[in-house]
Amino acid sequence: LIINVQPEVISPVFTSQLVINCSVTNNQVPNIDVIKSVSLSRYNETIKDFYVLLSLDTHTFNLQQFVQFRHAQVSFENLFLSLTVYNPIQSDAQAYRCNVDGDNSVQKNVSMKAKKEVRYEPNVTALIEKITRLMISKEIEQCSSMNVGISGYNNIRSKLRFVASSEIVKELIEPLTVKCSFPASNDSRYQDSVLQFMYILHETTGVIATISRDQPVTKSGQNLSSNTIQGELYHNLSKDSYLQVTWQNVKLFDSGKYFCGAHVNYVLGQKDRFQEQLVISVQRPTLDDLVKVVHDLQREVGEEKQRREISERNIMNIHEQNIEIVKEDMKKHFRCFVD
Repeated sequence: LIINVQPEVISPVFTSQLVINCSVTNNQVPNIDVIKSVSLSRYNETIKDFYVLLSLDTHTFNLQQFVQFRHAQVSFENLFLSLTVYNPIQSDAQAYRCNVDGDNSVQKNVSMKAKKEVRYEPNVTALIEKITRLMISKEIEQCSSMNVGISGYNNIRSKLRFVASSEIVKELIEPLTVKCSFPASNDSRYQDSVLQFMYILHETTGVIATISRDQPVTKSGQNLSSNTIQGELYHNLSKDSYLQVTWQNVKLFDSGKYFCGAHVNYVLGQKDRFQEQLVISVQRPTLDDLVKVVHDLQREVGEEKQRREISERNIMNIHEQNIEIVKEDMKKHFRCFVD
């Protein structure tokens, strides 16, 4: 049983990703004849113990994920688990442990463990130097159209994208839209991959919407009307796939963490799970907010009234023109009759 962690020391801004791998060499572990599961755990300072993040049943090839991550990718194969945390933060610097559970000819439920610790070391001096260099570069390149960023901060992240119309929404008076998308790619790694499943869920209310290969019509556990959920899933990643939910009247309890996820299968058997997170804050509207809403409604009503009056005038003008045309035609016919 081998646990591999890269890197073992993370720093803000400079560490773009943290990768933890659990693997079994030659599909064998000492004292275990039949391997039942492989799991990855992380130490929790509050409970002073390890808690399971991921668990893979080696017989059913079913992966259980017990924790929702901010920006992460989970990969797994037979007797292999990999967790990639993008742009790790200080709370990700903990001890990680791989477990293999199984039976042997003498005893059942035998467990083998291997662990490694990830340290957090903020490199303040290097960060200040980097910011200084960026400020100098910005002054030199201020007329350039190039975007200057901190190296590593926007490096490789999950292919999944999760955005909201706004992360701060006023209760009842502002709509909220969240969109989870998996863009098409020409990357050779994804040529033979199949997008199986996408979902959006809330940390307390659970699954909001899903879309899958077998169920192209999105479903919801919150009885949302059909026009509030949209989605398209293209299996071979030739086009962008997405899942979108819109609320017209959000409530305070809609605040919290939202997660979107996508499950991808590869031709050689590897499976990846991508996950992204948003934090939405629903706030009570202030008096100024309500005054603004009333003002906007009055303006819209006034504009609609003006458009209606213009339409009515146009209709009356057309009606009067038609009457004049009819009168002229009647005069012509009358003159012809007299002549």
